[in-house]
Amino acid sequence: MGRKNIRMQKPLKGYQRKLQKKRESKVFEDPKLALFLRGGKTSETIVEVMRDLARVKKPFSRMLARRNEIRPMEAGGEASLEFLCNKNDAALFAVGSHSKKRPNNLVLGRVFDEKALDILELGVEDFVGIDEAARHLPRGMGTMRVGSKPLLVFNGDQWEHGGEVMLRLRNLLLDFFSGADCKTVAMSGFDHVIMCTAVGKDAALAANPVNGAGPSGISLETGLGQRVKLRHYHVELSRDRSQLATAAPKVELQPLGCSMDLVVRRSRIAPIELWRASLRQAKQARPRKIKNISRDDMGNKRGRVHLQKQNLDNLQVKKMKALGNSRTKAAEAAAAAGEEPAAKRVRGGAEA
Repeated sequence: MGRKNIRMQKPLKGYQRKLQKKRESKVFEDPKLALFLRGGKTSETIVEVMRDLARVKKPFSRMLARRNEIRPMEAGGEASLEFLCNKNDAALFAVGSHSKKRPNNLVLGRVFDEKALDILELGVEDFVGIDEAARHLPRGMGTMRVGSKPLLVFNGDQWEHGGEVMLRLRNLLLDFFSGADCKTVAMSGFDHVIMCTAVGKDAALAANPVNGAGPSGISLETGLGQRVKLRHYHVELSRDRSQLATAAPKVELQPLGCSMDLVVRRSRIAPIELWRASLRQAKQARPRKIKNISRDDMGNKRGRVHLQKQNLDNLQVKKMKALGNSRTKAAEAAAAAGEEPAAKRVRGGAEA
């Protein structure tokens, strides 16, 4: 009998075991890390955009300084992007590039199961940086606490009626800026607000689309030219001395920078099978269903109470002669005594 070649797996070292355990599947996942990459050619504006986004996302962000020839919107162009995300254990990515055809180009996306899930190409216009906005703010304002969760606000009916691209873009922005999950938050912990307003299509881009037919296997959804105004504000809570301590404080918003207009240029949406697989949750992570108790969109608890049929005749209320039916009560009393009820009288005095 021939001897079989048995390949012995080399035992992992200590740091390798820790890294493997860290990247294992978990019931409750860690906060998603965002990886910021430079394309082959970048402009000063797009580099500043990525720096400010990394500051807002900090500490769950990592920016690489080396340039990478990455074209995620082309067929096979996501291979190197998936490799870098897997190497850095990043679930979100942003690639900045600049060209004559697509100036100040920003590609946002996410990775699931080591594969690119959703990729959206956006054009950046009217950018205002954090450092530029800080010059016009009073001293002591315009600072963000590291790791603080922003309050996200989405305005405009285009988020609901703008097609599948706008739905995925809203979900991607929520995933990008959500940060770490927490059960409770303090009102004083909200120190900045990100407001995203969908204003409709850009007529120039909708008339002259920059993307052609997508390659096989790539879904290019309609939704070109959708413009989103992203604004970043600092939250200042103030209270008058005359107000009570329990009264709600006055909220003032100051422009914090990292504000821009985003125009959808191209989109690469994940297939529905892969999208459904990414939404699956472990059984331990699902909320336990309680009978007759549900929650609304804002997280408020709603309960339903089932009662027996109430007998309103025996309800103890204040008796009023005007509201009582004297004829019915008199007939019931006469029937209980065994007497015949009094004859009804009609108009004219005749007995019925």
